[in-house]
Amino acid sequence: MFNFGSLIGGFVMVGLVSRVLERTLFRKAVARVRILAPNVSALMLATVIGGLGMVNTRSSQFVQAFVGYLIPTVLWIIIDTVRETKARSEKPAS
Repeated sequence: MFNFGSLIGGFVMVGLVSRVLERTLFRKAVARVRILAPNVSALMLATVIGGLGMVNTRSSQFVQAFVGYLIPTVLWIIIDTVRETKARSEKPAS
């Protein structure tokens, strides 16, 4: 599987990339798209870069990279969903 350092590194990297994507490309999207699109895009980008970076033989390691970055991405989706729910509940009804 992967070790704790890879989990923390993936969590930081996916979080950073998804924040940049959210602030630049998806800032005017609806809440559901603003949560899912940047995180899934960061997962796909991490899968490609990680899969090509783990090449020790002639074949790339896309499945291993996808599995390694899936857990941090799911954690960020949960964090973003909770954040959005709190922001929506604190917003005064007008």
